[in-house]
Amino acid sequence: FIERGLALNLIKKILKGDYRYNNGEEQILLGDGNYVKLNFASSGQQECVWILNLLFYYLMQKKPVLFIIEEPESHLFPESQKYITELIALVNHCGHSIVLTTHSPYVLGTLNNLLYAYTIPSQYRKKASEIIHAWIWLNYQQFNSWFVKDGTIETCMDDEIHMIQNEKIDEISKVINQDFDQLLDLQSTDEDGVML
Repeated sequence: FIERGLALNLIKKILKGDYRYNNGEEQILLGDGNYVKLNFASSGQQECVWILNLLFYYLMQKKPVLFIIEEPESHLFPESQKYITELIALVNHCGHSIVLTTHSPYVLGTLNNLLYAYTIPSQYRKKASEIIHAWIWLNYQQFNSWFVKDGTIETCMDDEIHMIQNEKIDEISKVINQDFDQLLDLQSTDEDGVML
């Protein structure tokens, strides 16, 4: 039951506590023994609990299921986005199929790490599995990624390195950085346009 332990550990990291149903209410049990009623938890915790429950349920059932998950990262801190992506990869590793939509460069970055870990040469795999557990590595031969924009769809997998072209979803970072560079340039130019 390696997958059970891994899943519970990831769920705890995502929720920052343990989920439980007690006396007719959903709760997140905190490490100090206190709890938060789910309806008072963060919107990210509230929104992802149903995903976590479904993933865990079908992981334990060991019956292959097709999951279609839309933006599991919604309202989650980047750290929790990483862990929910790893949980989804674990469920995939255990025989389930997954279609996932995202707008998060954190999710894509995590997926790229999991894809890359799978390609590590055999002499480094033991060390690599200490960094990222082998049960969540993604086989690039069973993975694909597409970018949808303005009614068109195109692959965003790099066939050479077997990873997602992360810049497809994070292209706005280039624009933001250009704006910042232009603002910086203003400070180094005087009124006549002469660089100081």
